[in-house]
Amino acid sequence: MKKKSFIGCLLAVSLLCMSGCGGGGDSQASVSNHREDKNYYFSFGVYGDPQVGADDSPQDYSVNSEKAIRMTMEYFQKEGMDAIVSVGDVIDYCEYNGLPGTAYDKFNEILDEVFGERDENGVRTEAPIMLHTLGNHEFSGFNHTDSASWYWDYSGEAAVDIFCEKLNTELIQVYENYGYTIITANMSECRGKFSDESKQKIEAALKTASADDPWRPIFMTTHYVPQDTIYHSDWISDDDAWLSNLLKQYPQVILFTGHTHNPLNDPRIISQKDYTVVNAGCNEYASLPDLSADGIKYDNVLNAVETDENNPGSFNADWCSVHHGLVVDVYGNRTVITRVDFETEKTFGEPIVIYKYQSKDDFDYVQYYDHAAQRYVVSEELKDLAAAPEFGEEAAAKASAKFSEGTLTVAFEDAEIARKGNGRITLNDIVECYTIRAYSAADKLLEEKTYISRYWLNDDRDFNYTKRISMSESPAYVEIIPRDAYGIEGTALRIEL
Repeated sequence: MKKKSFIGCLLAVSLLCMSGCGGGGDSQASVSNHREDKNYYFSFGVYGDPQVGADDSPQDYSVNSEKAIRMTMEYFQKEGMDAIVSVGDVIDYCEYNGLPGTAYDKFNEILDEVFGERDENGVRTEAPIMLHTLGNHEFSGFNHTDSASWYWDYSGEAAVDIFCEKLNTELIQVYENYGYTIITANMSECRGKFSDESKQKIEAALKTASADDPWRPIFMTTHYVPQDTIYHSDWISDDDAWLSNLLKQYPQVILFTGHTHNPLNDPRIISQKDYTVVNAGCNEYASLPDLSADGIKYDNVLNAVETDENNPGSFNADWCSVHHGLVVDVYGNRTVITRVDFETEKTFGEPIVIYKYQSKDDFDYVQYYDHAAQRYVVSEELKDLAAAPEFGEEAAAKASAKFSEGTLTVAFEDAEIARKGNGRITLNDIVECYTIRAYSAADKLLEEKTYISRYWLNDDRDFNYTKRISMSESPAYVEIIPRDAYGIEGTALRIEL
């Protein structure tokens, strides 16, 4: 291995494959076999939003958070990561009942169990380099006796001090390895505000990292997603304009973000327009969209307090437990980003391959949200790799529908999708949703429902769906239409009653 350095605060052939709704290429127990290439340099792990709580955390997910972060660190350790990078929301609150930093104590306790205790300087000598990003939860507090209970905007300066002290880190970190740079672009206040000092350090780090090779990738992290990049980037943080305008000067930047909790097997977690954004914030739970790609409201994505006993498989939008993250392998001519399920210890989906481009015109994943037009833009080249999902013969034969006592019950298995490549990349397309339409004998539409699939789980599971729809009259036939992540419809599966 070549010498690594860590500087705190600036010291120093077409492819085609078939899959079900959730995934793509064959799941693997390890990603290390990718590293046989002679051009391989180093690897780092990326994770976000586990929201680890203190021992007295009031959140139901805190136990899962501890499990998630332990599994994540054990996987990264086993895979020999050179660095481990968070994209924020590592803890759920920076203060509990007037006691600052207790969630960090729990986080550190788990890391000590995995990597060994820290030395007199607070360093885990057996651990990879740890790079940390501040999320909005690092600026929040909780008080059992406060009528509001949960409060944001805990003093920015105090939150940063706790973060740096408990994690033994500088606010802006710069890690160098093989001439490549990782920069943690950390905000100084909860809603994405950067201090003048931090801005200067980030700007200087980018300038230094690009000096000898203007197209060598520069890796960065920030918690909030810049507006008009990935799917669900239709909002703005305080210093979004500064960050976006800065990064437009560096198209070689690969920015890892958190916050959204987007499912990692969605092909829209990556955006390329002026630079590259990859979302990684799905370590403890996934937040599901309530609308399909073409704007249809899902009938089985509920808010956090709703229930739907008539529809088994209805999901609360913010509480779908998954433990996912990314492994980033850096080569001389490309960067390969692999999706990982830490619970199964398997990779899933198609790798994201980002080449050492010589121009923005060479970008492979040109897709981004257009806030002004309120639409998601996809290049024709990328759209050509998307595919209509289809029901296989076996799934079609097993599908059923019946009507009894005012309820239509429809049961079916996942459709399949042909993942297509162009010799450079293979798009990780998914079966995102199903629309069920019930018709009368006269072909009158009686009822229509659209359901999100279980694509947000990993890809080596086979799913069956049972949907119950209240209706006043019995339909003559039912159609089930599968759609991909970009709204492309497959052939309707017709079931006669």
